[in-house]
Amino acid sequence: MINEMAKECVKIAREHGFSQLEDITDITDDNKWYIAGKLALIHSEVSEMLEELRVGNKQGIIKEGIDVLIRTFELLIAFEGTDIEEELYKKMTINRFREHKHGGKLI
Repeated sequence: MINEMAKECVKIAREHGFSQLEDITDITDDNKWYIAGKLALIHSEVSEMLEELRVGNKQGIIKEGIDVLIRTFELLIAFEGTDIEEELYKKMTINRFREHKHGGKLI
């Protein structure tokens, strides 16, 4: 279900001029700038979330958080053959069995 939602999010973004989707099979020098650009767009959405927090706008935080997900979907889908749902479940399993605040992280 997540894969289908991600594809639909990217399709809508493309239809409105917000997504320049490329297929990525490997990380090469040629496509590092493309990937970096997508990461910068994710970062800009996180910054917009922070601005909404500063003004105390809960709905704005949620809206911008969804934009983070959409931009992240866009990047992950570009990695040819990626099953986002499967990768999410794998990561959840890893996290489930990690020790409490592994690595000594405070936050």
